[in-house]
Amino acid sequence: MAIFVSCTQPKKENRKVIVVHARGISYPEMQEYLTATKSDLFFKRNEKNITKLTPITNAVTISNIASFETGESPSEHGIVGHLYVKKENEKLSLVSGFSQPFETETFWEKADLKGKKVLNIGSLTLHGKYITHKNVDALSQGTQIGKPIILELKQISSNDNSLVKYRNSNDEFKIPELQNLVVYKTKDSQLIFDNDYNFDNGFVKEATLGNWFELDNNLKGKWLNKSSDSIQIYVRPQYKNKGYPKEFIQSINENIGNPTGWPNIGYYTSKKIDSKTLLEEIYSELNHIMKVFTSTSQKKEYDLIMIDYPLMDRIGHSFLGLKKSSKEIQLEYKNAFSQMDKDFNTIEAFAKKNNYDLIITSGHGFSPIHTSIDINKFLTKNSVNTNFNSKDWEAIGIPAKVSSHIYINDNLSIENKQKTLKKIEDAFSYLKYKDELVVDEIYRREDLNKIGLDHKNSGDLFVLLNPGYLFENNSNEKTFWGVPKFRGDHGYSLKHKESYGIFISKIKCHDCHSIDISKTIEKRLFTDYSSN
Repeated sequence: MAIFVSCTQPKKENRKVIVVHARGISYPEMQEYLTATKSDLFFKRNEKNITKLTPITNAVTISNIASFETGESPSEHGIVGHLYVKKENEKLSLVSGFSQPFETETFWEKADLKGKKVLNIGSLTLHGKYITHKNVDALSQGTQIGKPIILELKQISSNDNSLVKYRNSNDEFKIPELQNLVVYKTKDSQLIFDNDYNFDNGFVKEATLGNWFELDNNLKGKWLNKSSDSIQIYVRPQYKNKGYPKEFIQSINENIGNPTGWPNIGYYTSKKIDSKTLLEEIYSELNHIMKVFTSTSQKKEYDLIMIDYPLMDRIGHSFLGLKKSSKEIQLEYKNAFSQMDKDFNTIEAFAKKNNYDLIITSGHGFSPIHTSIDINKFLTKNSVNTNFNSKDWEAIGIPAKVSSHIYINDNLSIENKQKTLKKIEDAFSYLKYKDELVVDEIYRREDLNKIGLDHKNSGDLFVLLNPGYLFENNSNEKTFWGVPKFRGDHGYSLKHKESYGIFISKIKCHDCHSIDISKTIEKRLFTDYSSN
C-alpha cells in the first residue's frame, strides 16, 4: 500500500491595512464629543481604543505628513517646515516642503517595493522619497485650473413684466453664458441666462438665489445676493483629478467625475462668501473622496488603503477661532463629528467585511488663531537688514505658519553674526500683542536636535509662536501685525493640550507618537501571521 505524504506548507498570510489620516482632530475635542454625544456609531463603539497621540514639534501640514509616513523626525526625512530655504553649493533658494522629495522611504513605498498593492486617496503629495511607483494607485486633491471670482452683473434695463436685464461687468473672466444678456425674473427669484426675452424658445441657463448651478467646462456658480441694481455670482474654478497611473485616473473620471476642489477659505475670511457657502465646498470635497474610496476599493483588492480625510482640517482652519463665541460654529463642529462618525462607520464595516486592520489617526490637534505677523517687516523694524538682494543683508525670515526659520548671512563676520542673532532673539523675546507674549520658543541652530529639526536646511534660528499667532506676509505698509487667512492652525508646542492628536485602532499604541504609526503599519503588512 502506497502512503502519500503531503509536502504542502501552510500558506503565508500577511495582514491588510486601512489607514485613515484624519488630520486635525484634537484629543480634547474628541473627549468633548464623546462626553456629549448620544450616538452609538463608530466613536462610542471604539472609545476604549482611542489614544492621545503626540505629534512632532512643528507639526505643520507637510512636515507632519512626512513624519507620519516615514516614521522619522524632520531631521531625518528633511522636510523641516511648510516653507524653508534649501542650501546647495552655497546658494539659498526658497522651497515649499510639498515640492520636495523625502530623504527616507515611506511605509507605503516600502509596501510598493515588496509588491504590495497600494491605494492612496486624497493625498496632498504624490511622492515620498521616490517620484514613480509600480504598485500604487494614487489620487491627490486635484489640480486647480483658473481662479475663483465674484462676478458683478449690472442692471441695464427693465420692462413692464418685472423682468430686468443685467450684463456681466467683469471683462477679465469671460464665461460664454455670462457674456450674453442676463434676465432677472423677480416673481420667483430666478435668474435666466438668455440672449432674448423669448423664454418659449428656451434659454441658456437658470439659477435660483443661494443655490449652485452648473456652467460649462466643469465650472460652478452660486447666486449670492438679491439686489435691485446688481447681482453677485460666485464662480469656482475648474478642478481635475490628478494622480497615477493614468488608467486609474481615467477610471475615476469616467465613473465618478471631476473633483469639486478644495474650499476657498480666503474668500470666507475676506467676507466674499458666507459660512454656508464655505461649508458646502468643504463637504463637497469630502464627498468626492468618499465616493472614490467606495468605488475603487470595490473593484480591486489592495493590501494597503490610505485615505487622507480632510474634514476637521478644513473646519479647523476655517472656523476654530470663532468656535468659543459662536453657537452656529459650535453646531458645525458637532455636525462635523457626526459626519466623521458616519464615514468611519462605513470604512470600519468595509474593513471588517474584507479582513483589514483599521487605523485612524489625526497626527496633530488644532489651536485657534487671531493675529498674524509679517516676520521680515518685524525684523526690519528692529534694525535687521532683510534686503536679500543686497550684499549687506543680515537675516531673512521664512514665514511658515506657526513657526519660522531665520537664516543669517554666511558672509557676515563671526562677531556680526552673533550680534545679529542676539538682536533677533531679544526682539522676539519681548514681543507682545495686547500685553500677551507672542513667542513660545526660540532655538539656535545648535539646539535644534532637541526637537528633531537638526538638518542642513534648517535656519540659524527657529522661532515657534504661541497659539493665537502665526507668521504670514501682509500688504499693510504701516505695521507688521495682520489678520490671518485662517482661523485655526497646528504645529504649536507640545506644552499646549490642544496640540495633541488621536490614534484609534484595536492595535495598541502605548505612549503613542506620530512617528510610531508607520512602524506599526509595516509590522502588520510584512509580518507572517499564518499558523504553523
